Amino acid sequence: VLGGTKVDDAFLMMVSVLGEGVVDTVLTGGLVGQIMLIASGVDIGSPSAKFIRSKNLWQWVETSRELLAAHADKIVLPIDFAYVRDDRRCEITLAELPADELLLDIGRATVESFRATIAAAGTVFANGPLGVFERPETAYGTRAIWEAMVESKAYAALGGGDSIAAMNSFRLADRFDYVCTAGGGMVRFLSGEELPVVAALKRAAAKSAQQCPI
Repeated sequence: VLGGTKVDDAFLMMVSVLGEGVVDTVLTGGLVGQIMLIASGVDIGSPSAKFIRSKNLWQWVETSRELLAAHADKIVLPIDFAYVRDDRRCEITLAELPADELLLDIGRATVESFRATIAAAGTVFANGPLGVFERPETAYGTRAIWEAMVESKAYAALGGGDSIAAMNSFRLADRFDYVCTAGGGMVRFLSGEELPVVAALKRAAAKSAQQCPI
């Protein structure tokens, strides 16, 4: 499950794990899902597109196109969304896009789709909230998916500061099987990249063995 606003690690992870065939399904939300929808040809609306450009994230649209071309059968995109108008949550379907408001959460149909996938999984890893969980109007998507993870029989792992902040706000801290504060580091590890500290420890061990042979 990949979302959030810090999308660089998410896309690098997708390139790696999908290319190596080590995941069955990638569920996308947050800006990750919106960027991939743009890549698939969907006009999500000017406010959301402008926000993505303002964060210098448009570069990932081409990466998304390549991922969808190669792995469309393993990538699940949102099918509805939520925005806020007059302090009220409003939902809009994929067919009703573009939206005149900033898209701030996944919608209920997307949540149900994601829940079904999670319920059938053996392991679920999440990095990045699926919406603006800090607002009560748009916390639903992230809360529902985090709850689905801990209620499933799957091994549930969570990574990243924002993901953990959401977990804590929903009072789910003691229900995940594994939690990592270093979301980027966890993503790189799961992508098969050797972490700098691990490489340093290996070098130190090798050097020590050379200096003190048994």
